[in-house]
Amino acid sequence: MFCKNCGAKISDNASFCPKCGTKLVKISNDNASNCITNRDRKVEKNKTIPTKLLIAGAIAILVIACIVSVIAVKRTGTDEENSDYINVADKDKAEILSSDNENAEDSYSDDDIAVDIYSENSGGNDIANSNSEEDADNSESAKDKVMTTETDSYDAPIENPNKKIYESYLEIVQNAKDVEWDNFALIDFDGDDIPELFATCLNENNESMQLYMLQPYMIVGHNDDGVVINDDFADGAASAGGYRGTIYYLPGIGKFHDSAEYAPYGGPADRVYAMNYGKIEKTGDGYFEVDENSIPQGEIEDFDITDYGSWHWNGQVVGKEEYSDNLRSAIENTKGKALCEISCVDKDEMISNLENMTTSNETNTGFYGVFVGAYKEKMRQ
Repeated sequence: MFCKNCGAKISDNASFCPKCGTKLVKISNDNASNCITNRDRKVEKNKTIPTKLLIAGAIAILVIACIVSVIAVKRTGTDEENSDYINVADKDKAEILSSDNENAEDSYSDDDIAVDIYSENSGGNDIANSNSEEDADNSESAKDKVMTTETDSYDAPIENPNKKIYESYLEIVQNAKDVEWDNFALIDFDGDDIPELFATCLNENNESMQLYMLQPYMIVGHNDDGVVINDDFADGAASAGGYRGTIYYLPGIGKFHDSAEYAPYGGPADRVYAMNYGKIEKTGDGYFEVDENSIPQGEIEDFDITDYGSWHWNGQVVGKEEYSDNLRSAIENTKGKALCEISCVDKDEMISNLENMTTSNETNTGFYGVFVGAYKEKMRQ
């Protein structure tokens, strides 16, 4: 046999290598030819290392398996919490939104919330789909309610707040006799955006025309209780020669000015009226009283009757300048327009206009709207 240490050939019964002195050991009779040196023992000892590494690896795998098991248990608990979270979201979807995006709640639909929860939490597909279907039904129901409400609001007529006034005007015009009132107009005398009914008569058979040669006027005002008829106005040149005058209305302030002269000397007189709660009442009354005894006899150049007499305003004697100041204050320095110059329509046309206005839901329509628009434009010019 040979020495395992130095390779020298030695006897089969030798205990030491004669060349290197290595001690020889016999393992068994079957392998008497194979001797193992101390160096061989070290080599065998080193060969046991992979086995320990294997054991260590097995332990590491076991530890990892335990960790995975714990994570799986915790994951299951998280899924259950997420499931509860979804249920809570179904009751109060505002809590679902993150604190960083609280203002986005109104822009989310129920379906969007269900999808967001599903994408963030696995295993919630069934719950999310269930909530989504239920929320979709609720959403459709809400839409139906909104559509119904909008339809109801659209179909519900908005009644013209002036309808009752126009109906009263219509009744007055329909019942008017041709010898009383045959021409009509709608004018906003007081500037409240609700017109008054104006009427006059050009029929020669009218009583006022026959007896006094004066043109009559009627102004129908209005208030919360209904309408008020003012029909005792007339102007022109009286047949008896006692009165010659013109009644003016002062646009937008509800006042009227009766400017006249009285025979035989032509002394001036002024009456101012104001519309109050639909009724026209006198608020100012002035005139010049002629002193016949002070009037000089014979022909006089540049004769002025107001030099011979006294001025009166509301029952008191005043000076000429004070009279003028009182009159300007009463009419609010407003230029008037003569009632006799108002553009009117006949009875049939006015009935048609009022019928349209009573059936319309707009405040200013038909003839009145056109007339007032054109009139205001003319006044601005």
